[in-house]
Amino acid sequence: GGTGYTVAVKGLKDTSKNEIATGTTVTVYSYLLTKSGVIRMAIFENIQGGIDNIYADERYPASPTRVGALFSFNSRDLLPTDGLENYGAVMEGFITPTENASYRFFVYSDDASQLYLSTDDKEANLALIAEEGGCCNNFTEPDSPRTSEPIALTANKKYFIRMVYKEGGGGDYGQVAWRKEGDTTPAGTLRPISGAFLSSAVDLPAPAQGTLLTQSPAANAKGVSPTAVVRVAHNDGKAAWTAANVSMKFDGAPVTPVFTKAGSVATIVYTPSALLGAASVHTVALTYPDPGGNPATMEWSFTVADYPTLTTSHKAVSFDATKPGFVWNVFQNETFTHTSLKQTEDALAGKLMNGTTPVTDNLADPAARGPALADGVKVNNLYKFEIATVINLSQTADEANGNFPADAQMPGIPGTSGGNDGIDAEVITFVELPAGAVTMGVNSDDGFRAQAGYINVPADGAVLGQFDGGRGASDTLFTFAVASAGVYPIRVIWNEGGGGANIEFFSVKADGTKVLVNDTANGGLKAYRVGVAPAKPAAAPTISVARNANGSLTVTFEGTLEVADSVTGPWTVQAGTSPLTLPATGSAKFARSKF
Repeated sequence: GGTGYTVAVKGLKDTSKNEIATGTTVTVYSYLLTKSGVIRMAIFENIQGGIDNIYADERYPASPTRVGALFSFNSRDLLPTDGLENYGAVMEGFITPTENASYRFFVYSDDASQLYLSTDDKEANLALIAEEGGCCNNFTEPDSPRTSEPIALTANKKYFIRMVYKEGGGGDYGQVAWRKEGDTTPAGTLRPISGAFLSSAVDLPAPAQGTLLTQSPAANAKGVSPTAVVRVAHNDGKAAWTAANVSMKFDGAPVTPVFTKAGSVATIVYTPSALLGAASVHTVALTYPDPGGNPATMEWSFTVADYPTLTTSHKAVSFDATKPGFVWNVFQNETFTHTSLKQTEDALAGKLMNGTTPVTDNLADPAARGPALADGVKVNNLYKFEIATVINLSQTADEANGNFPADAQMPGIPGTSGGNDGIDAEVITFVELPAGAVTMGVNSDDGFRAQAGYINVPADGAVLGQFDGGRGASDTLFTFAVASAGVYPIRVIWNEGGGGANIEFFSVKADGTKVLVNDTANGGLKAYRVGVAPAKPAAAPTISVARNANGSLTVTFEGTLEVADSVTGPWTVQAGTSPLTLPATGSAKFARSKF
């Protein structure tokens, strides 16, 4: 019942004879029994083989090895590590939607799993709706056995739901997500169903202090996005969390987060008013009621990624908005393959060496247009093609590598010798970027590097993101800041050693949706294939501050203006271009500019 017990200590010494101070007390609370915000997990240990062996075991379903509560549809709530081997698990309870709609259900498990849903709250009406036949595939878009067909559900009606999964060795977990039809959230970014929609047919043990369901960014997290929001979700214990008894401080200053409550689950969200500074450290302090109703505080810190910032000096000198797309410069020679970005730069410069042997014969086929507007033209040692559409290229047309299907044939490939290994390429484009944080990505097989700004000299370009090495078709996402909206030169280099070869260049929308750059019909960033990149400024950034007659301040600067409450930071990008007029109100500020 969440009863509080106080333990007092007197005369207790450790082995070094240090004594705990007389009168020291600690209060502990017994657990609660609840049906709200939880589902039941039953574990059957020492079962070999596949999922059918769970049903065949004489202990199933009445005599599991152990039983516990899940506070979301995620086995990690009870089994946070991969330490348990050769077992079967059953997770079951009720799911209650809050609106009339059709929903798809998604399974993600290690190893095989089966998901059943009833037409009502009766176990007898369960039917199989999705299953994982193998292992470890993330929540998957429709037309997969891991994803159900749309199922019409009625608001506030309970539906019995059950997931069964089998663990052999190594990793182990079972998770279920759902998505309302019409919701565009990518399947791969879905989270397990929240306890706000779950309940149990039987009482289950829960901690008196409640359960922390979400803490984001996590304590001591590194590389956090500059646009990160602080999000905490908590399932009530003995003392309910309310807007009146929960408060937050961010970097020591009181803030007003958005508080919502769904059933027994409270969600607290704070969105910082500006981008979080590169490599800055931030502290969150959340005050809430303990099981006795007394104020308690948890505090944690996280570190923002050391992201680059594009300033006005990085903008294109000029660009031709009548010529959308990209320049594709390619070199191919299968006699020497590699996955090194340094060697890619050498190949693009006509300086590739295999030991002491030059590898400078470009075997790429200028007549292999793919999606290019015309045959390739030799410029220096590269074949130059112009692509007016998008960068979604593979060595073989119509493959479905990466995130986007219907890959186009890579211009210049296969080469004149018939080879499609040993490829090095360079993409040049001029992209319209909004002010603020921008997240982009490259899916590649093998390595890549994305740069912006002073791209005429590779060493001068601001590195946005890269993967240096060999891999199958995989994503690398990268976030950077843009001081002011405009068109910026971007250069992406890419290589392929052997085997598969593909590259996609895309951005990520606020809702997590990926869209190819220049796919403007789907909200992609506009890109132009003709433009002039700036040269790197020789001078250092400058800054000056002048007080105006009306008391306002005018800041004149070159580079990106950043402000902070302390000379030691954290620094955040100040929106606007030079000169910038600011009111002389509020607390003292420190300012700096940088390229």
